[in-house]
Amino acid sequence: MIISMLRNRQTLKGMTERICFFLVLTILLSCSKDDEVIENLSNQIIGSWSLTSQTKSECANPSEEGSENFSCTATWCFKRTFTSDGKYLLEDKSSGTTNTVSGTYTVTGNQLEISATASAGCGVPITINVSGSTLTLSFSKVSGSDCNCKRVEVYKKGGN
Repeated sequence: MIISMLRNRQTLKGMTERICFFLVLTILLSCSKDDEVIENLSNQIIGSWSLTSQTKSECANPSEEGSENFSCTATWCFKRTFTSDGKYLLEDKSSGTTNTVSGTYTVTGNQLEISATASAGCGVPITINVSGSTLTLSFSKVSGSDCNCKRVEVYKKGGN
């Protein structure tokens, strides 16, 4: 009887240790890497990005729908610059004249929010994805002149 009780006690102790081990392991493995993703997106977005393509869909005016490809030239370039201190600059060079919009930005999860001196993002969070030297910005459809379509813009890091 005593031997049986000791075996049960050892078995219970072994099971308790195993359960504790698996709980700790589960907690460690289930820790989300969302914080790393957020930090990585915040860091990965830093730099100058040149627009390479834009796709519009679900437009209020269907004639605005479609895709276009772009490349910077001496007379045309569309860039977005994000700095490590949260500053934002949009440069729109067309016909040799450059118009700029400045402001600040924040990244929360995979959402980018721009606060600028003029409309630089339709005033809604923008879904972002960074893969290597490619930045993709996805804009929701909202009422307004430049925001009446769903829009996906693809940028290349650097450029002219």
